[in-house]
Amino acid sequence: KAISVREAVSAAHARWKAADLATADVQLRRLEMYALPVIGHLDAAAVKPSHIREVYDAALKAKLSRQSGIHLRNAMSAVFEELAADEVIASNPVKRTKLPKMKQDKRARAILTDEEFARFMASPDADLELRLMGLVARVQGGLRTCEVNRWCWSMVDVDTFASCTVPRGKGKEPQLLAIPDMLRPFLRARWESHGEPRIGPVFPVRRGPRAGQFTKTVGTSYAAALRRALKRARDVSVRDDEGRWKDRPTET
Repeated sequence: KAISVREAVSAAHARWKAADLATADVQLRRLEMYALPVIGHLDAAAVKPSHIREVYDAALKAKLSRQSGIHLRNAMSAVFEELAADEVIASNPVKRTKLPKMKQDKRARAILTDEEFARFMASPDADLELRLMGLVARVQGGLRTCEVNRWCWSMVDVDTFASCTVPRGKGKEPQLLAIPDMLRPFLRARWESHGEPRIGPVFPVRRGPRAGQFTKTVGTSYAAALRRALKRARDVSVRDDEGRWKDRPTET
């Protein structure tokens, strides 16, 4: 029986979920964003290496980094590998292609000093939610962007705000942590201002048709918004849009 690539992806996703694969939804999202628009309509058995290269071309146009390209390649390969194991196709076409050269960010990771972070937090021009997200990421177990986006009120002890569970990516188990004294009043204030919810995202989408829902864990970055906020916060050293360090003058 013929099966389209879109149907194959859906079946693979169902298997990943059944196997409790932590990255199942992330893998699906990658395929939906970059692979399915190009090859989703094709019969899986008709997919050739040239079609896979078309997916890579689309990824290049979208300016995916090399690491994101590797993740995309692995997700496609997993789908076609299952098709090959089920004898739907003769071989995995992804394995017969090479990932093209993609932009690789070799810049050293920039971490604000405590003094710079304090200036950012005190800046009235910086978005309030962005400041709270920055505080959470800094003091609450070093949450990454995807983990902040998955943080739910059901994971927070909203009765005492003494502890919380934080999600961990890459297949790791959620972690129970104490909520730092510095964060408690801000987190409680956010909870109260949102109607004291017991479930739902701590940092939901704020506008548009998905308002109130969880922010997507793939393709979401706050880097540009953070750079703009840091530029507005006086005396904070930031990178410009070309990635070069740019120092703000200090006023007396």
